Amino acid sequence: MNTNPPQTIPFTKEGLAKLEEEFKELTDGRQEILIRLQTAREMGDLSENGAYTAARFELGATDRRLRHLRYLLRFGKVYEGKASGTIGFGNSVTLACDGKQLSYTLVGKFESDPENTNSQSIALSANPSWENGWEKRRSFPPPQEREPTAW
Repeated sequence: MNTNPPQTIPFTKEGLAKLEEEFKELTDGRQEILIRLQTAREMGDLSENGAYTAARFELGATDRRLRHLRYLLRFGKVYEGKASGTIGFGNSVTLACDGKQLSYTLVGKFESDPENTNSQSIALSANPSWENGWEKRRSFPPPQEREPTAW
C-alpha cells in the first residue's frame, strides 16, 4: 500500500479562491437537492418516479464534484508568479497578432481553460514538460512568416 501523500497542486490566488467559492455554492445547493429528493421520495412508487431519479442523479453529480474539490483544496497550494519579465507559473504573457492583443496566463492544469476564447485573457496550463524551456527567458526570436501550404 502506498502511503506517500500526493504532490501539491499549484494554484494562483484567484484559482484557489474560485474553487473555494464553488465548494461553498455546491455545499449550499446540496441542501436544496436533498429537500427535492425527500419530496420526490414521499410521492410514492420510486421505480417510476422521474423526479426521484433526477434528484438522485443530481445529488450524485454534486457529491462527485464536492469530493474532487475537497481533494484539490486539501492538496492545493498557492504559488506566486515569478519575477516580472520572465515566463513561468502565474505570469501573464501578452501577444500581439493582427492588431489584436491576447493575454495568456500560465496556471496549473486544474485551473486552465484554453477553450474559453470569449475573454481577452486565456488561462493555459503551465505543464512542467514544456515550461522549463521557457522559464527565465526574456527575449524570443522574431516570428517567421511562412507561405500558406496546400493540402
